[in-house]
Amino acid sequence: MTARSLVGLLRDARGFTLLEAVVTSAIFMTIVFGMMTLYTTSQQAYNYGTSQAYLQRVGTLLQERIQRELVGSIALQTVDCGPNSTANLSVMYVTPGAGGSGAAGSQRIFCLWQQTISTPPGPQLFRCQLTNFAVGDTCQSGTTENMLTLTQSQISTQIDAPLRVANTQFMRVACLPASSGSCGDPGRQVVSPLVDVRFDLSDGVNFNAQAGINGLRFAFSLTPRN
Repeated sequence: MTARSLVGLLRDARGFTLLEAVVTSAIFMTIVFGMMTLYTTSQQAYNYGTSQAYLQRVGTLLQERIQRELVGSIALQTVDCGPNSTANLSVMYVTPGAGGSGAAGSQRIFCLWQQTISTPPGPQLFRCQLTNFAVGDTCQSGTTENMLTLTQSQISTQIDAPLRVANTQFMRVACLPASSGSCGDPGRQVVSPLVDVRFDLSDGVNFNAQAGINGLRFAFSLTPRN
């Protein structure tokens, strides 16, 4: 073995060169960054998917409850009631008594409205019992309940997703306008009371006010049966 070969062997035995170490570190960091990105995007996709399913479930249950109560009411008006004084944000209705519409003694009057709350979690949907079927009648003490907490589940706790509503509307429909927007045709006049109801439901996960994303929108029309 020559002296030059011995020197080369000793040099290789010292380990990686600086260039090899830099290249190895760069490859390692690229792999770690890719794994972290994959985990983050997977977690976000899971949260969005879970949130979407949760909003769909709760929103559907809430829509069905509102429909059931308003459709079964014996009187219905889209007027200010309870603490609400903003147009189209509340609806007042009378539920039939246990013995039917004639059992006036057991009839109850309710107000359903969106309450604007500036602090988290944000606007909520409340219901309370009224004393009189009159515009601006106030809630009876101790009867106010949050409609958004009646359908809570473990999902909202696990993903820290308090519900909020936006763009709620209770609007009386007077006619079904033509494409021109005219309601002059008598056949387009609404005979039975017809009410359009809508609300956007969000949970803080699928919500971005700046981007105009207000959550899932639920919209339906109804008319009382009684």
